[in-house]
Amino acid sequence: MRHLHFKLSLHPERHIISVELALEKDALPSELRIASWTPGSYLMREYAQCIRSLEVCSAGRTASASIAGKASWTIPAGEDVRVRYDVFARQFGIHGAFLERSRGAFNAPAVFILPDGWEGTATVEIDAPEWQVFTSLERISLNVFRASSREELLDSPFHFLPASSSAEIITVEACGTPHEILITGGYPIDSRRIARDFTKIFESTIRFWSPEGKAPFRRYLLAMHLDAGAYGGLEHAAGTVLLEDPAHLPAPCDEKPPKGYDDVLSLVAHEYFHAWLVKRLRPAAFAAYDLSREIFTPDLWVFEGLTSYFESLIPLRAGVMTREAALKQFSRRASAALSREGFDKMTLAEASRLAWVKLYRPTEDSPYAQTSYYSKGALAGFILNDAICEATQNKKSLEDVLRGAWTDALRSPELALLPEDGFPEWVRRHAGVDLSRLLQELVHGRNNRGFWMKAFAEAAERRGLRLAPLEDEPAAARFAGLVFSDRRRLKLGYVRSTSPAGAAGLFAGDELVAVEGFRADAQTVDRLVAAHRGRTCRIDFFRQNRLISTELSVPEKPEDDEFAGFTLKPIQSIGASPDSSRS
Repeated sequence: MRHLHFKLSLHPERHIISVELALEKDALPSELRIASWTPGSYLMREYAQCIRSLEVCSAGRTASASIAGKASWTIPAGEDVRVRYDVFARQFGIHGAFLERSRGAFNAPAVFILPDGWEGTATVEIDAPEWQVFTSLERISLNVFRASSREELLDSPFHFLPASSSAEIITVEACGTPHEILITGGYPIDSRRIARDFTKIFESTIRFWSPEGKAPFRRYLLAMHLDAGAYGGLEHAAGTVLLEDPAHLPAPCDEKPPKGYDDVLSLVAHEYFHAWLVKRLRPAAFAAYDLSREIFTPDLWVFEGLTSYFESLIPLRAGVMTREAALKQFSRRASAALSREGFDKMTLAEASRLAWVKLYRPTEDSPYAQTSYYSKGALAGFILNDAICEATQNKKSLEDVLRGAWTDALRSPELALLPEDGFPEWVRRHAGVDLSRLLQELVHGRNNRGFWMKAFAEAAERRGLRLAPLEDEPAAARFAGLVFSDRRRLKLGYVRSTSPAGAAGLFAGDELVAVEGFRADAQTVDRLVAAHRGRTCRIDFFRQNRLISTELSVPEKPEDDEFAGFTLKPIQSIGASPDSSRS
């Protein structure tokens, strides 16, 4: 069976996408399957949970398909077989499907049930003339689209807007390649500024990988769905899907963009960078995606961590982010990694391999037992870049390594695949230096915080930077080690084991209500803690539904703390800048 034809109809009032799949009678599959996860997010999503009413129609008769497994069905033989099913679409996000009267979207693995083992071409027909349809697939007629392969089908999200929608649809060119920016949600935004800034990021990224300005796709679709408190992104080979809080985007009346706009720009840069690093350059284990089971690799730190390192450098180079903001963003990542005890407990390789059960399934124990291959990997990228620059007298950098790997991939598709633990070879091949010992320590070393801190501080100094204490760290964190995940409710997200709060028996998840009998809230907690410096005070808190009291000894001044947060500051006398290609 080479070609599949899907026909979809939309029912926003019931949040249902109805699907019909036509199958050839001479090549009926033994089973039909739906994916259990999606590339770019290493968690079993179990998309079968949203499938209902799966029926098989043949010769005028309708029968239910037999369940073969958690995400598979067997179908009876027959002529002119059509499979029909409904997808419940109310998962607003980047991984599943959502549909309402004002907009809709779906990630293809959450919707398309495929014949077992199928490889071929497909057409997708959207039977919804009152809706506008957006996708990166080739359009062959009004609402009919063509996928050239299984991977392209599953890597191409769809987005829907009513014909009368007020969504922003912006078309720009970056290095001669058309890019479409779709922003839904109906919020007023400064589309001219967004178009200008995003285009600069696109062009800067394209030229990072290709100095001659050649993109690896014919066109690109960036879809951003706005909703209060929303955040996230998922990369695709010819597009990305982003979630954002509208408060972070500039409005037409804004004289300057809001505080969160830099985070929007770095998210755009991060996901766009992935069009090269992870969608085309990828771990060898992902040569062919098996979306029915977990696929393990120790190298996710390369693809997510190094992307995280460049996510603020790209906007800085593009001229849409200040040097101060770029340093602040990177410092926040590095500080978040180093200030948690889990940094010492889990290696980068382990963090990558165990993403399926660790990073995407956080618990209250996570800060103590695990680390993020995003943040720790970004820190590794900073150290590696400096080591390459030093070893080559600034003739080569981490950028040269990645661009060299991309040049190899264009010459031979097999070279796009990174063998397990193969990054030292990429460095040797494209920078001409052997950093295998350094990479062994960074990727596989455990309980080596001193090594990381020394390497980081020395690399920062050579880049014209220094590590400085956080100037705006709240007093509750600075004096007592109270770090809140929700300052409105004073819910603790992390309490370092050896901090005064840890010694008092407080733990992540506890909710503070009073300090020495006075009600504490977001406005008073820091003042109340600081007022008891050099003394002991009573802390009242809820642990689940139980009210507990404990004694907290607040030091006179903050103790030197290897877990304390920090930021990077320029060394003015050196004057080096992190915005060069060697930073």
